[in-house]
Amino acid sequence: MVMKMSNFVLLILIGFSGGIVIGSAFIAVIVLLNIIPRLAQMSHTDEFINIYEKVMILSVVLITLLDFFDVTLKISKIYLVPIGLIMGIFIGILAAALAEVINVVAVFERRVKIKDYIIYILIAIALGKTVGSLIQWLVLER
Repeated sequence: MVMKMSNFVLLILIGFSGGIVIGSAFIAVIVLLNIIPRLAQMSHTDEFINIYEKVMILSVVLITLLDFFDVTLKISKIYLVPIGLIMGIFIGILAAALAEVINVVAVFERRVKIKDYIIYILIAIALGKTVGSLIQWLVLER
């Protein structure tokens, strides 16, 4: 089936517009949650905030291009462990930032009276996200 040029251009415009909307929403969430400055503040690396921002932008552009051109990375499963760990850490930071913004942890801590155990709960959440990512990549993606 041969596609008309006008349909092809329309599909390109729709795809590009959708990408801009999703990318803008992602960046809005990152900015709204103040993730990059908060990460720099908590890790005492405020002087590297420009590098954090550039790495985020380059990562999003690179992953978008890899997806757009349908590039498949054929790498050993052993390399998926550190990749999954890094992605799990990022998702954990994102979830923690969202929870911090809406004060979920503080409310939960007061209601359940678990002040002495809150660090273990946060570690469990982060490890759960990381292990879940690794299981999905190493076991379920076959």
